[in-house]
Formats: sequence, C-alpha cells, structure tokens
Amino acid sequence: MSQARMKLLRDMVLDAGLELVSTGFRNNRVAVEAKAPNGLTRTFQLSTSSRIDPRGDLNEHSNIKRFARQNPAPGEAPAIEETDMSKKPATHAEKQLTPIEFYRLCELVKKVNAGTVSGIDVFAAGLGNELGLSVSIETAREAMTATGTPEPAEWTQLPDPHVVLARELAAIQEALGQTPSTLFKRYLETLA
Repeated sequence: MSQARMKLLRDMVLDAGLELVSTGFRNNRVAVEAKAPNGLTRTFQLSTSSRIDPRGDLNEHSNIKRFARQNPAPGEAPAIEETDMSKKPATHAEKQLTPIEFYRLCELVKKVNAGTVSGIDVFAAGLGNELGLSVSIETAREAMTATGTPEPAEWTQLPDPHVVLARELAAIQEALGQTPSTLFKRYLETLA
C-alpha cells in the first residue's frame, strides 16, 4: 500500500512541474522532497495507513500546486490565479439568509405596514421576531427594495425643532395676511 501512496505523491509533485529531490518515510507517512524552479525545496507527505484520507490527499495536492505556482523560475512572473469577474459581491441578504428565508421575508414585508413602527431598526427586529430569524437593517432594506415597498415618511429624520417652529410661524403669518419682518425673512433664508 505504501508504494502506491509513494507513487501517487511522486505523480502529484511531477504533475505540478516540480523536481524530485528525495523520497522516503517520515512519521509513518510517505514523504517527497521537491524542488521548485527557483531553487526552493519543500517536503510533502501523505498518509500510509490503509484507511486513506481523500480530503487530506486533496489538501496536500493543493499545497503542492500552490508551492509550484508561488515559486516560478527566476525571471518568470508568478502565475496569477484567475477569478471569475462575473460574480458580483454578495449582498447582505445573500450573506445572512437562504433564498427561501429571503422569500419569506419579502412576503412578510408586503403584508406588514411599515408606517406603524418608528424606524427601520425596529422594523427589521420585528420582521426577525416574526420569522424567528436574525434580520439586519440592510437585509430589511433589500427586502423592501425587492418588493417595491417605499420607506414611510415617518422614518425620515425631522429637521431641528427651531427650523420647524420658524417655518410654521411663517406659514401662520402668511395665512393671517401679515408680512414677516425683514429680520425674520433673513432668518428663514438661512434655514432653507
């Protein structure tokens, strides 16, 4: 069995484009010392037991290939791993919920009156409690966007109280037919 495991390890090293330096046994495992094109050496090992560990074999094969990629011949640029550029970054909902849970969240968003709560944070917590899940504010917003549910006007930040009071006074003066003083007009212009 150990000779077959040794052959497997040697094949992995040679397939990666590395040079065999030595082979042997270490700590009850088959071992191969490999040399990269730039001269660096490293030892790779596989189990010799009759109970084969396929995941361990794959991990060691990945280590061999990574070592070969990171140590090219002098003057050669290291190989750049290709990434799939078509993948868009995951949204908060994709990170937090499964598609079925997000669908259930969207259905609940359509049924619930968002204007009855004080803000998005309370709304998200209520949705989470109803579904028995943890729903973040960003995920609740994504569900509202997906269902076409606008944010209620009650959630928007109110201006400072003095701004509201000044505008109301100006509206009352106009309704009474009074003209505000020039100082009050200048103050209103600073608030706009």
